[in-house]
Amino acid sequence: MNQHFGFSKSKHRFTGFAAAALLACTMCGAPAQAMADDDSSDLDALQQRVDQTAQDYDTAVQNVNDLHQQMEDNQQKIDDINAQLPEQQQRGADAVRSMYLIQNNSAGLVSMILGSENLNDFLDRMTYLNHISSHNNQEIQQLKDMRDSLSQAENDLATQTAEAEQQQQQAQQALTDAQSAREEAQRRAVEAAQRELEQRQQQEAQQQAQAQAAADAQAQQAPAPDTQDQQGVDAGNPQVETGPAEVPTETVSTNDVNWSASKTDFVNQWAPRIDNFLSSYGSPMAGYGSLFASSAWDNGVDPRWSPAISIVESSGGIYCFEPHNAWGWGSYSFGSWDEAIPAHVAYLQSMYGGSLTYSAAQRYCPPNADFWYNRCISLMNQI
Repeated sequence: MNQHFGFSKSKHRFTGFAAAALLACTMCGAPAQAMADDDSSDLDALQQRVDQTAQDYDTAVQNVNDLHQQMEDNQQKIDDINAQLPEQQQRGADAVRSMYLIQNNSAGLVSMILGSENLNDFLDRMTYLNHISSHNNQEIQQLKDMRDSLSQAENDLATQTAEAEQQQQQAQQALTDAQSAREEAQRRAVEAAQRELEQRQQQEAQQQAQAQAAADAQAQQAPAPDTQDQQGVDAGNPQVETGPAEVPTETVSTNDVNWSASKTDFVNQWAPRIDNFLSSYGSPMAGYGSLFASSAWDNGVDPRWSPAISIVESSGGIYCFEPHNAWGWGSYSFGSWDEAIPAHVAYLQSMYGGSLTYSAAQRYCPPNADFWYNRCISLMNQI
């Protein structure tokens, strides 16, 4: 998790629903208690697998990209040499022909040298012959160097191509492992969410039944009030209808979260959806959809969860309790959304798992878990 946290004591003024929601969840995002011992070891192992597969995939993709760049550089080098080679071959051939003529016309050379009028003339003629010989040797050597360079570049390209194919296979395997880990995490999260929802509904039903039974028993024991007197009491003390408790009624839909996609496809799918969602609430984080989505893929977290929490806690970052802390997350502050978003997504996975569950709501927002859970579900299903 990103550790570049700052701590600021400055507070912003809040208005309307955002202020009420944030004040109701002053403990939201506080360090959660450890999960049950019988689940924590399996979840820790799964989280480690998600983290490792993300690293393996990123490393493999980077290796493939580096090799492809090297292959492009070598191919460009080969193309350049092939473009220059015909002309150099002609120069080399001319140099060989010139040296052959010089070596086979030794009598003429001797005559030219002996015909020198003086020492300076002799030295000039020798310098001229040496220059011709040196030039011819350079042309021939350059042709040889170009051919050697071409051969080396072609060998390097062949080696890089084979290595790239191997790295591509490793990247594909890393992607498969990453997809499998995330699908497993999602499956467990869905099962846990459904199980917790059913338990919560059963508990609420039992509490209502017990309350109703207690009320019935009290009504049977109490003497019947005088009708006229009761009407006066009722008139003077009107009853306020409180309605049923806000019990969680559903789990978040995970049908659209396709972990079988590659990271690129995953980000391309979710980035615009997250941006549109945040933009509809006037969030300053609109435009950071790609960062939300890529962070979600890296950590195996439902890409809708962190954006949804931000709306619940701060109207999408409009009313932040601390700088760039849109999630009511303890007292952490950040220097930018680029720091804050990956840190929060990683935090969700490390402390609560990859998707919203009722137990996660109870730990993230203990004062108002039912409302927080239902509101997050509603918002996530909007994305």
